[in-house]
Amino acid sequence: MRQPLPARASARAPHRLLARIGASAGAIALTALALVVAPAQPALAGDPVSLDGRYVVDEAGVLDGSTAEVQDAIDTLATEQGVNLFVIYTDSFENPADRQQWASETAQLNQLGTNDVLLAVAVDDRLYQLSVDSGFPLDDQQLQSIETDDIVPQLREGDWAGAAVAAAQGLDGALGGSGSVDGTADSDGAGLLGGFIWVVAILVVLLVGAVVIALVLRRRRTLDKAVTAQAQAAGPSQKELDQKVGALLVELDDAVTSSTEELGFAVAQFGAEATAPFQTALTEVKAELSRAFTIKQKLDDAEPDTAEERRALSLEIIDICEKADARLDSEAEAFDALRDVERDPAPALAEARSELTDSETAPAEVRERLAALGASYDPAALGTVEGSAEQIEKLRAFATTQLTEAEQAIAAGRTGEAAVQIRAARQASAQVRTLALAVLTLEKNLREASAGLAAAVADAESDLAAAAQLEASRPGTGIAGLSAAVGVELERARTTGARDPLNARQSLERADAPLDQALAAERTERERQARILSQRDRAISSAESQVASTAQFLETRRGAVGPDARTRLSEAQRHLDQAHALATTDPEGSLREATTAAELATRAAASAQQDVSWAQSDQSSWGGGGSWTSSGSRRSGGGDDFGGALLGGIIGSMLGGGGGGGSSYRGGFGGGSSRRGGFGGGGFGGGSRRSSGGSFGGGGRRGGGGRF
Repeated sequence: MRQPLPARASARAPHRLLARIGASAGAIALTALALVVAPAQPALAGDPVSLDGRYVVDEAGVLDGSTAEVQDAIDTLATEQGVNLFVIYTDSFENPADRQQWASETAQLNQLGTNDVLLAVAVDDRLYQLSVDSGFPLDDQQLQSIETDDIVPQLREGDWAGAAVAAAQGLDGALGGSGSVDGTADSDGAGLLGGFIWVVAILVVLLVGAVVIALVLRRRRTLDKAVTAQAQAAGPSQKELDQKVGALLVELDDAVTSSTEELGFAVAQFGAEATAPFQTALTEVKAELSRAFTIKQKLDDAEPDTAEERRALSLEIIDICEKADARLDSEAEAFDALRDVERDPAPALAEARSELTDSETAPAEVRERLAALGASYDPAALGTVEGSAEQIEKLRAFATTQLTEAEQAIAAGRTGEAAVQIRAARQASAQVRTLALAVLTLEKNLREASAGLAAAVADAESDLAAAAQLEASRPGTGIAGLSAAVGVELERARTTGARDPLNARQSLERADAPLDQALAAERTERERQARILSQRDRAISSAESQVASTAQFLETRRGAVGPDARTRLSEAQRHLDQAHALATTDPEGSLREATTAAELATRAAASAQQDVSWAQSDQSSWGGGGSWTSSGSRRSGGGDDFGGALLGGIIGSMLGGGGGGGSSYRGGFGGGSSRRGGFGGGGFGGGSRRSSGGSFGGGGRRGGGGRF
C-alpha cells in the first residue's frame, strides 16, 4: 500500500532537503527545456461530466451500493450549512487530462455556484481534485486541511464512499466554526543548515534555475506576442463573446420588461389605438428575445459544441440582441411624444397614492402567511418567496418617499421630475402586489404538490411491487438494481417529502422513470396509457407551478438576476407551451416536455436566488441607503428602501438604466445605458444592467488536489 508522504521536511535532515531541492530544480530545468524545444500542442476538447441533477456520479463503479451513505452525508451538509457537495468517481481524467481543468469544466457545465463544492476522483490515475468558487467561505488552509486530514487517508485505503463522507463531514465541521487550519510551520531552531558546501550547492541550483527560467521567459514572450497577434487578427475571444452575450441578453430582457410596463401605462393614458405601433414593436422584440434565449440554452446544455459552432451561435445571439435593441430605440422618440402627461402629473399622482394605500396591509399579511408556511415546509420549498415581506416594506417606503418628493416637485413646477418619481412609485406598488400574490401562489402550489407527491409515492410503490413479482418469476432480469434506487428515494419521500413536496416529487419521479420504463413491456396498452396520462397531468401541473413561482421571483428581483436564470426560465416556458400543445395528440411527448420545463424552472430559480444573494451581499458591504435625485446623484438618508428599489430594478429605470449596474456585476450597482425614451427617461426600451456572475468559476476558481 502506498505510504503517505510526511507533511513537511524536517529541519534536522539537511541532506534530504538538499536532495528534494535538487530534484525540484532538475524537474524545473527539464520542464523549462521542454517548453523551449517542444512545439505547442493543440488543446484537447473538454469532456466534462453532466450531473443531470445527481449529487453522486459513480462512473468507475466503486461505491458498491454505498451511494445512499454518501447521499446522506451530502444531505446533512446541505441542511446544516446550505452547501451542496457533488462527488464524481471516474476512471481517469481525460479531455482535458489536467485535473483542475477537468473539474473546472465539469463545474461550468453544470452551473455550479458559490455554495457548491465539487470532489472529483480519478480512480485508475489515483488523482483527485477538490474545487470551489473563489467566493467560497473557507480559505485555502481550511480546504487543504480537509483534503489531508479527511479525504486523502480514505482514498489511500480505497474507501471511496468514506472519502466522500469525510469530505462532507470535514466541510460541515469547518463551516460550523471549528476553527481555521493552523498552517504555521514548526520551527525548532534548526533552520541554520550551515556549511560552505551546503551554501554552494544551493547557489549552483539557483543559478542553473535562473538561467533556464530566463531562457524560458524569453521564449514565452516571443510566443505570447505571436499568439496575441493571431488573437487580434481572429477577433474577440470566446470568453469575450460569452461576456457580451450575457450582458446583451440581460439588457434586452430588462428593456422588454421596462417597455411592457411603459406600454401599459401609455395604453391606460392614451388608448390602444395611439399605442398600437409600440405594441407591434414590442411583440416582435419579445419573439426575437425568446429566440436568443433558446440559442443561449443550446450553448449551455450538456451536449458539447465545437469551437466553431459555439462562436457562430454566440455571434447569432449578439446580432439578434443588437437588432432588437435598435428596433426599440427606433420607437423611443415617437414614444416621447406621448409624454404630455408630464405637463399635468396631478391625476397620475392621485392614482399612485391610491395604489399605495391599497397595499397598506400587505407586509403584515405576507409575514403571517410566511410564518404559517415556515411551520409546515422547509426553507428550500419557500426559496422563491424568501425575504418577500422585507422587500414589500422597502418598496412601500420607497414609493412613499417618491410620492412626497413628487408633490414637492409639482409645487415647484418641476413636472418632469415629478413624472419620474410618480412612475417609480407606481412600479414599486405593482411589485408589492406581485410579491403578495407570489406568496398566495406558492401556498396553493405546495398544497397541490403534496397531492402530487402522494400520487408519485403510490406509483413508485406499485412499480416496486411489480418489479418484485417480475424478479421472482424471471430471476436475473437486472431489475433489482433499479428497484433499489427507487427504494432509497421512496423512503426519503415518505419521511421528509412533505416538508418540500415539489422537489421530493421531482426526485422520486426521476428515480422511478428507469424502472417505469423497464416495466412498460409488462403492462397492457390500456394500463400504459392510463399511467402516462396521470403522469402527464401531474408533470404539467408541477411545471406550471414552478414556472409561475420563478417568473414572479425574477420579475420582482430583476435588478439582480443575470442571463443564466433568465435563459433557463425562458426555455422552461417554451417547453411548458410545447407540453400543452402536445397534451392531447402526444401524451408521452407532453410528459417529457413538462418534465423538462419543471427541471429548467427549478434551475432558473436556484440561479436567480444565488444572484440575489450576491446582490444583497454586495449592497450590504457598502451600506445602501438614501434615494436618488432627478439628476442621478445620491441623497443621504432614507433608510434601505433604496436597496429594495434597486433589487426590483426600479432605480435603474429611473436613471435610464432599466434595472441596475454597468457591464460587470461584482463591481456593484449604478450606471445605466444611454437609451432614450420611456416615461421620464427610463422607459420604452429599458436599458442595460449587468452580466451574470452566477455560474461556477464566473469569478475565478480555487481548490486543491493531487495524487493519493
